[in-house]
Amino acid sequence: MRLRAAVNLLLVGAFVALVSACADDSSGPYPTYTPYPTYTPYPTYTPAPGPTVTIPIIDDFFQGTDLTVVRGTRVIWVNNGNDPHTSTGGSAADKWDTGVLNHGEKGEHIFGKPGTYNYVCKVHEYMTATIQVLN
Repeated sequence: MRLRAAVNLLLVGAFVALVSACADDSSGPYPTYTPYPTYTPYPTYTPAPGPTVTIPIIDDFFQGTDLTVVRGTRVIWVNNGNDPHTSTGGSAADKWDTGVLNHGEKGEHIFGKPGTYNYVCKVHEYMTATIQVLN
């Protein structure tokens, strides 16, 4: 019987110790939660617009067949003729094709890389011109 009382006393003591260990320790203040700083994205870089050059397309020729521009120039082709035309050309690094432009329609391309660009009207392949792009 003594053994049983000793075991019960030991179990009660272990239970009290366990409950005491898990109890709330209100002896001091809890640390304050400090959130991580929020992510602020960098502003998006928008380059200043470059110059714009307009090349009129007259029936059977591009007006201004040899043009020199700086990198970033927007070239706009305007079909002032009666026939449909395209402006198609470039190199592997910078190709463009305005598609067919009917009378009064416009097509454009921004030249982002220096180089010499030959182009053609796909409707009238004898219509050719060159644009030299400087850095």
